[in-house]
Amino acid sequence: MNPNRKKRALWAAALLTLLAIGSAFLLAAKAKREIWLSRNGESLCKIATNSTSASPSDKMAAKELADDLRKITGAAFAVVAEAALAANDKAIYVGQTRFARDQGINFEQLGAEESILRTVNGNLILCGGRPRGTLYAVFAFLESLGCRWYTPWHEKMPRQPQLRVALMDKRIKPFMNMRQGGSDFWRDERTFADKETYQRFHQQYQRYLLHNRVNSGVDFGEAEGGCVKSGGRMSNHSFFAYVPAEKYAQDHPEYFSMRDGKRVPSRDGCDAVHLCLTNPDVLKIVIAGVKEDIQKKPEGQYVSVSINDGGSATICDCPACTKAQEDEGVSGLLLQFVNAVADAIRDEHPDKYILTLAYTSTQQPPKRIRARDNVIVWVCRGALSCAVYLPRGKNAMALDALREWGRHASHLWVWDYAAGSFRTRHYFKPITWKMDEQFKLFKELGT
Repeated sequence: MNPNRKKRALWAAALLTLLAIGSAFLLAAKAKREIWLSRNGESLCKIATNSTSASPSDKMAAKELADDLRKITGAAFAVVAEAALAANDKAIYVGQTRFARDQGINFEQLGAEESILRTVNGNLILCGGRPRGTLYAVFAFLESLGCRWYTPWHEKMPRQPQLRVALMDKRIKPFMNMRQGGSDFWRDERTFADKETYQRFHQQYQRYLLHNRVNSGVDFGEAEGGCVKSGGRMSNHSFFAYVPAEKYAQDHPEYFSMRDGKRVPSRDGCDAVHLCLTNPDVLKIVIAGVKEDIQKKPEGQYVSVSINDGGSATICDCPACTKAQEDEGVSGLLLQFVNAVADAIRDEHPDKYILTLAYTSTQQPPKRIRARDNVIVWVCRGALSCAVYLPRGKNAMALDALREWGRHASHLWVWDYAAGSFRTRHYFKPITWKMDEQFKLFKELGT
């Protein structure tokens, strides 16, 4: 062989050897940064829960994880009691397990929806606060694998018979404490041909909402972690429910809105007629009603004290209400009243909130007054509430008003007719990209 050719061959062989050694080191280093959950369709670990303290939602989280990992890998992942694990067993520890506590996780310091995803010595911890944190940890983990739940009838489960995951240590807390979605159409049994079809779809619909972390406006039970619930007589428009015309109008017309010099009681809550918010007796009646509702529904997180439905320029045109509206704006008159209700329940019920609407006549922020810290303002106004239908990149929401409301309230919710429940009820609109844009914007604004 030519000496030069022989030398080049030796150099090439040496280079290939070095590359092979380097690749082996890289693969070994990568292996140390990963844990295997399945290989060739066989599970390499078990799913463990604390058999004595696991909550219904912990148990459901474990079952959902096992079911979806089977769809992804083809492998059966056994759900076992933590105490039944052998010394050398690897596991995915779901919920408030002893193993998670031993790693320094303090569950008492986690919020209701806070989640922790952590790898420890070849094991995986998926846990969180109660009631929904562990469920959300499982869903976040599945999403990291590429799982998606697009509609009640379509989900994405990537096939990965060889499943390994990177080392992780994440703590996740949703920045929105209320997430409500979907259409009343899908909850209405009359929409479907028969009861069996409705029940089958309803189960799919509930699962779709749960996996997408919707936590309000649904009938989730303990297993699904419950939801953010209203503790009042109405979830939004409520004046007519606390001071009903049929009970008070004849003897106390002064409790109701003045229009053109006459007191006009609201008949059904949908006629833009409200209450006289400077009348002290009205305040006493509403406070008593709110306290009664809290006693009846202790599971409720908020009670709505909100104007009735329908458009009107003012709440009440009596001299006292007119002056208050001139001084602070129509929403200022409302906040004065709502703040008084919030003050009346704070000491006895420090964990409850009073919800009110920035809607129609009250959609503009007040001039100076600020909502109490136990008041939620639900903003529903013009372009802001239909922004999901705008062309991409055209963010024509009333952002100045939203920012201004942020200076007058610690807690803001935003209403958007994204589900089409009042317009196109028969299908889901392809609006995911727009909702993502909105959520990022709301986070920037601190709403």
